[in-house]
Amino acid sequence: MIAASHGASTGRRRTIVALAATGPSRWKWGFDPTRRPDVAFVALMAVLAASRFRTLHAGGAPATVDSGNWLAYGHDLLDVSVRDPSITYPPLVPLVVTSATGLFGPVTAVALVGALCSIAPAAGTYWALRTTTTSVTGRWLLVPLTGLLGAAGATGEATAWGGFPQLIGAGLAPVLLLLVDRVLRRSRLDDVIRAAVVLFILAATSHFAASYAVLAVGALVALSVATRGRGDRLRWLRSRLPLLAAIPLPCIALLPWYRPLLAAMARNPVTDTDATLTSDNVLRWIEFTYRDQPVLWRTLAIAGTAVVFLLWPQRHRRAWRLSTSAMAAVVIGSLLSREARFLHFLPLASVMAVGTWLAVVVAPSSPAPSPVEERGLEGARRTSPRPRSRPAPSVAAWCAAALVIALVIQGISGHRHFVEQREFYGIVDRDLHVALIWLRDETPAEAIVGVSTVDGAPLGWWVEGLSQRRTVYASPLQWLVHPDEQDRARLANELFDETFPNAGAFARARDEGIDLLVLPLTSGHIDPVTVGEFIEGHPGLVRYRNDGVVIFGTATDSGPLSSDPSHGAVPR
Repeated sequence: MIAASHGASTGRRRTIVALAATGPSRWKWGFDPTRRPDVAFVALMAVLAASRFRTLHAGGAPATVDSGNWLAYGHDLLDVSVRDPSITYPPLVPLVVTSATGLFGPVTAVALVGALCSIAPAAGTYWALRTTTTSVTGRWLLVPLTGLLGAAGATGEATAWGGFPQLIGAGLAPVLLLLVDRVLRRSRLDDVIRAAVVLFILAATSHFAASYAVLAVGALVALSVATRGRGDRLRWLRSRLPLLAAIPLPCIALLPWYRPLLAAMARNPVTDTDATLTSDNVLRWIEFTYRDQPVLWRTLAIAGTAVVFLLWPQRHRRAWRLSTSAMAAVVIGSLLSREARFLHFLPLASVMAVGTWLAVVVAPSSPAPSPVEERGLEGARRTSPRPRSRPAPSVAAWCAAALVIALVIQGISGHRHFVEQREFYGIVDRDLHVALIWLRDETPAEAIVGVSTVDGAPLGWWVEGLSQRRTVYASPLQWLVHPDEQDRARLANELFDETFPNAGAFARARDEGIDLLVLPLTSGHIDPVTVGEFIEGHPGLVRYRNDGVVIFGTATDSGPLSSDPSHGAVPR
């Protein structure tokens, strides 16, 4: 017993001595100093997310256009289906938005999901790049660099219109690249499992981002083969192919969602010809992607492209392979699809490439000193005389200063633009929100609703998602993929033309089985004076009205004008 106690006491003394030997600098903050950049990055992302949440939550109505679509499809998956079963999307974001709405209500749920998704590209890029360097200085430089991606106006715009799947996918793509690179280097089963899980989540989130990631992975494999010796390439690739083939296997479970979606995309290509890349508009689309700070992002894009070629002698390094693959996928995707959407990944690829230059050239990794060497260095620092003059700032210091200044400028302009973006894409205002709740609570579940656009955006998604009614909604066809959506949109576009409201539109609506017609007075293409005159001449057609919305019945024997007892209240 005494011997055991003595042994335990000796063990504790040894532990205390070992901790003390690490020096005071390691435990000044209570954790490894190499983690301090991580803490700074998390704090920066928390500030960005909180700012975005506050902006999205303002206004007393749910933000974004596409969140109505995610909410409607989430209801289709979980409870009440009001859509044709042929309409499918990757299910993860719709399930998250719908579940969050059930917990917090639509206003808070959309703001919360949007704020978290907005930092996903920066978070994924930082995590992928930080693992390629052990230099603490290098990791500190990555904090403001990847912070630029989080604060960028392009990221804010995707958040404002509800592009949550694209944002999450942009964050997962660098992580997938890193994990696949580990599979290629180490050929371990646990790396394969991790890569398979990330690819499954990515594919369950966004078919578009998954396409980009798959192209980037293909480029990564090709680069890895190219950097091998000529006599070793075929043998090396054969040994990795079974592991690579195992990574997409879990995605087979997503075929019920992807099969009708891909079939619809094949039958209904994008109708907006301006979205097709040509030699005439490619530069304009690139400039549009980062238009809030063109000088900054133009510099990063040029520098990132140059890094791919300038660091060719460093092609055996992991950081170069990852960033070059990300850049190559932007080019390959744009050339193959001829769509401008792949250019939205250019800021991500540019940041990854510049981060590679910082990690390889400005702040390269160095072997960590042993505990004995570390104690010796600490003692030398304490005993050596202080220099009489400060040394000249290093390249890393100048880069850090430039990145911090750029982050401050981008943060200010990004926030200002995000407020404008939230207002522009926030098609549901307080009056519309109240009207949508009235539709849900006061109309028969089997009612069919016709809906006008708001500034050209499909408000009908929100009627389907929040009011949970079958909807014939007007919309530009370029935003719609599935044939059923396009057929309903063509009908609604004819009903809600510039002459609406008129007797012909109501007769056509009745013939098509539509029970109610929702007309936002903020529609943007209908004359309010004409609407007022029609209401005066046909008061019995009005089922509901507030300052911003009129809901008409289509039957000629409609009841009297509905009042709005809840006007001004914020519905839950």
